[in-house]
Amino acid sequence: MRSRYSAYLFKHEDYLLKTWHTTTRPDFLNLEDDNTLWKKLVIIESSDNEVHFVAFFSASNNASERLFSLYQESKFIKENNCWFYLSGKELKTTELSKNMLCPCRSGKKFKRCCEKQIKD
Repeated sequence: MRSRYSAYLFKHEDYLLKTWHTTTRPDFLNLEDDNTLWKKLVIIESSDNEVHFVAFFSASNNASERLFSLYQESKFIKENNCWFYLSGKELKTTELSKNMLCPCRSGKKFKRCCEKQIKD
């Protein structure tokens, strides 16, 4: 999971396709046109083949940078001693504000928790 997050961060399309299970893998990816800036990954929970996570990212328009969190559940499958991404289900995407509870589930406000780490 963490290696795939890093591949999205650095736009390593080949690695993402290589670690995607053949039954669900797209023919190609085009991350060069994607202006998403990935900021932080927090694994909320994991089991044998599922990972629940929150990924923080920013999206810019001409006026300002806006911060978001993506809460997702991803499924993986192990074949020949290698893990492959099988599918993902987006559970929630939220635009972040300073006074909301942090999506990492720390119980703190966003401004006192993850905001400091992703703004640096």
